[in-house]
Amino acid sequence: SLVLEDGELRWPPPPGVIPAANTKTSVDKDTKKETGPLDLYEPTKQNAITTSAAIAGTLLVGAASPNAAFSSMLTKFGLASICGYQTVWGVVPALHSPLMSVTNAV
Repeated sequence: SLVLEDGELRWPPPPGVIPAANTKTSVDKDTKKETGPLDLYEPTKQNAITTSAAIAGTLLVGAASPNAAFSSMLTKFGLASICGYQTVWGVVPALHSPLMSVTNAV
């Protein structure tokens, strides 16, 4: 955005150097072998095990809780933790700096 430098007109800027096109990528695409369909068994199995463990843990905590108030508070804490995590990580990274500067100013 430099227009004048020491009284000399610098606008429009001089044309930049355009890099040469990379032809190696087109060759790599041609030599790539066809692979079969993706095997989704392992990721699906791991997801099912994790979900089952979370449900079993929740049932165990509920069964071992001393009273209903404890279960209620623990459930609210868990839901608030999940919502807070999703809220914080859902912010676009470009907004973190202005958001944090306003938060720190308060």
